[in-house]
Amino acid sequence: FSVSLATKTRRIDDVSVGSATAVVTSFAHGFIDGDYVRITCATCSQSSQIGDLNWKVSAATTNTFTPVLINGNNVNSTSYPVFSGLASAEKVVTIKSISASDYAQVITHGDHGLNTTHLNKYVAFFDLTQATQLDNTKYKIKYIVDATTIVLDWNSTQITQTETCTSLNTCGVLRLSTADLNTTVTASNLATALQSIDGFGGITASRAKDVESPSWTGGYMWLVTFALAPGDIGKMLISTE
Repeated sequence: FSVSLATKTRRIDDVSVGSATAVVTSFAHGFIDGDYVRITCATCSQSSQIGDLNWKVSAATTNTFTPVLINGNNVNSTSYPVFSGLASAEKVVTIKSISASDYAQVITHGDHGLNTTHLNKYVAFFDLTQATQLDNTKYKIKYIVDATTIVLDWNSTQITQTETCTSLNTCGVLRLSTADLNTTVTASNLATALQSIDGFGGITASRAKDVESPSWTGGYMWLVTFALAPGDIGKMLISTE
């Protein structure tokens, strides 16, 4: 298995209502104009309006930003209920297309943030809208074409469905991933693998056997501590080949 980490994840404190141009309040969010964020709002009062959507950040200030849909329109919150509950925004790289070719080409909506230091590292796909057979799979980066295009060391000509997502606000997400990890990976090797993913700094881990009564099944649990990463840490996601 392999692990991907949600990158910068920040709590949403409010989404304004009754306006043709919604404003999101998220204290010290650190997002900048042009970032894409995915909203998680499973238990908030606006879950049916904003849950699992991708927004583009604009007019960012220290504590607020104006969300824009992928088609360029402002988010209209005229009919939204007053915000309450728990919600978060995770900085993401949204996928515009995945080709079927000798070396698969992935195009993103915004700057993917990858460079030559990422060659031969892995990326994984999550929440695709069409090529769902590729969800939670990872592939090695062969080379970087430009700020929105990468080529993978993967022959994708046999896939039954390509991915094309030009305007939907629920497009899939590309995340950096670790290489293969054994299900018995040691704590130190897991920490080293996770530290290879950008932006998380010093990481420590410990490992313990899972439930041992009435007998141990051979499984392990890992406790991971992010010593230097600021703010909330998003969820871990599992991918395979």
